[in-house]
Amino acid sequence: MTALSQAGGEATGRGPAAAGVLPQWLGRFWGVAAIVALYRIAYSIPIALASPALGMDNVADNVWAQQLRLVYQLRQPPLFEWLLWPVQRLTGPNAVSFLIVKDALMTLTAVFLFGAARYAIKDRRLAAVAVLSYGLFYNVAWTMLERLTQSSLLLCCCAAAAWTFVRALRTGRTLDYALLGAALGAGLIAKFNFALFGLGLVGACLAEPTLRRRLRPAPLTLSLLVAAAIAAPFVYGVAVSGQPVARAAVNIMEGGARAPYLARVGQGLSGLALSLVEFSLALVPLALLAFWKPLATAPPGADAAAAHARLFGRTSLIAAALAAIGIVASGSIYVRDWHVLPVFAVLPLWLFARVERGGVSARRLRLWPWIVFVPVAACASISVAGALVPDAAYCGRCGQLTPYPALARDLETMGAAEATLVVLDPYTAGNLRAQLPKARIVMPGFAPTRPAGAGLDCVAVWETGTRPIPLEAAIVAAGYPRADLAGSGADGFVTHYWPRQWLSGFGRSTTWGVRRLNPNAPVCR
Repeated sequence: MTALSQAGGEATGRGPAAAGVLPQWLGRFWGVAAIVALYRIAYSIPIALASPALGMDNVADNVWAQQLRLVYQLRQPPLFEWLLWPVQRLTGPNAVSFLIVKDALMTLTAVFLFGAARYAIKDRRLAAVAVLSYGLFYNVAWTMLERLTQSSLLLCCCAAAAWTFVRALRTGRTLDYALLGAALGAGLIAKFNFALFGLGLVGACLAEPTLRRRLRPAPLTLSLLVAAAIAAPFVYGVAVSGQPVARAAVNIMEGGARAPYLARVGQGLSGLALSLVEFSLALVPLALLAFWKPLATAPPGADAAAAHARLFGRTSLIAAALAAIGIVASGSIYVRDWHVLPVFAVLPLWLFARVERGGVSARRLRLWPWIVFVPVAACASISVAGALVPDAAYCGRCGQLTPYPALARDLETMGAAEATLVVLDPYTAGNLRAQLPKARIVMPGFAPTRPAGAGLDCVAVWETGTRPIPLEAAIVAAGYPRADLAGSGADGFVTHYWPRQWLSGFGRSTTWGVRRLNPNAPVCR
């Protein structure tokens, strides 16, 4: 059996004595999947029972998922909404639907990462440890639990692309190249920064002679054709939408800034550096601390596993370099920590491959799962506590306390439970759809088709902040013409106090404006 074949099979060769430290079942696909699935279910059940208000990415996704479209917005591709739509047909537009989709994505991510890890890490159990260690990334253990949606999908697509790519290199089979194309196509319509990972993966392969010789141009062309076919509906939708794609892209990258080019480049590069540091927490520092000696003394290696490990490490470097080049070329300043996920998508696999080659003591290997488990469990516990018994002492802004159910009851009293609701902010829009699933929710930039038999009533709803704001001012600020208000009623305002918090006493109150609109107004159609 060749070294390349051994890299994809059972653990062979030199490495840590994981067999005496970790259970055998951990080194199986089902073992890794079971751990992640059980963890996600243990988190999801209390969140589902608490039914907290939706926040961050979830709110806009909840509005868009009212119907299937080729394009929802230019700044995000539509794959997450396409996955969410059928789930909501069964569960309704609530927090449970998001939990189901993200739980499935994170379990699949673990499976794909484990498949890729087995090519770089000979010991299957250490490969599983590498995958489970992703929980030490703050954005995986916290923000993907709490808020991020498309980024959860992005990580899954990166993992799938990594696994199918190394499988295709090893087997050369047409089927594996087709699966690679499916992963690449899904990544392109999951999140645009997937391109950093895809290009980084190919570039890293070209830089590794052992793997470059196995790259077959004809099947790779098939991969690109499959990827293009999967991305084609979204590209077609953008093409026929008539939206100013280039101008929108520039506005997003510039982040509304009008500073000179060099100033924007400096701000963008410093933001990239900060984001790289933030995303690396806490996995990279803890791994360096726990495994400094094997990481520093790991031999380069000339076998297939070492080549795959270098592939993953160079993918991260190239993705980071491409992000920097993109900032310099565009003058972009819009960089957030979750935007650099492609840089870290397979970095832990390279990290633990070096640990294996350098050798690690059984004591440290036995301790590491607890280093992973404690902060991951703490993050999940804080999130669950914030949903079950929210308090400003540990849940920050505590947006899950916003009294959207009380606002929904006001609208039901008005007879607007099945009306068209023109909602001017995404948080209110997404949460009203969860509270009033039979209503048609319209918000700036998105107006779903009116379903057959739907009521003709049309009501504007807007959050006013600390003082009442007339609809005339709010609707223009949201991008609608003032003429849409012709023939409408008068403003009404409702105020609801947040539920009492067990440590901090009463929270604040929220005020919304409500006005009946002319059903024939363009904004209601």
